[in-house]
Amino acid sequence: MAFNIRHQHGQEFMTFALIFIANHIDKIHILTNETALPLIPRAISLAAILNSVAAFLNSVAAILNSIAAFLNSIVAILNSVAAFLNSIVAILNSIAAFLNSIAAFLNSIVAFLNSIAAFLNSIAAFLNSIVAILNSIAAFLNSIVAILRGCLKSHD
Repeated sequence: MAFNIRHQHGQEFMTFALIFIANHIDKIHILTNETALPLIPRAISLAAILNSVAAFLNSVAAILNSIAAFLNSIVAILNSVAAFLNSIVAILNSIAAFLNSIAAFLNSIVAFLNSIAAFLNSIAAFLNSIVAILNSIAAFLNSIVAILRGCLKSHD
């Protein structure tokens, strides 16, 4: 874009210079006290030189504009690639978040199963205590039976 602005100003200056020379050729003659005829070929050759310079500058400006457009295209492509890569990163972050959610859910299930196991272990300990109490009662009753047998044998 900067090349276009310079190019337009260059064209405006060249146009101004040519119009100025064409409009004031007779005034230049009065100032130099020469006839206008020798100045006209000089003005025409100066105009041709200025036109050639303007054409050259226009060519340079066109080349620079083409280079700028090419570079702008490369920047646009790189921006598209960056946007694409950002999309891939966002997708990968979403997948990672989903997998983390699954891991958290599985950890919750493991914690729940561990709680059930602890509860079942508590029930097993309670039942073992009941078995121990019943064994103690059985031993007590066996002791009573042994005592009663001993008493019965001593009566016989």
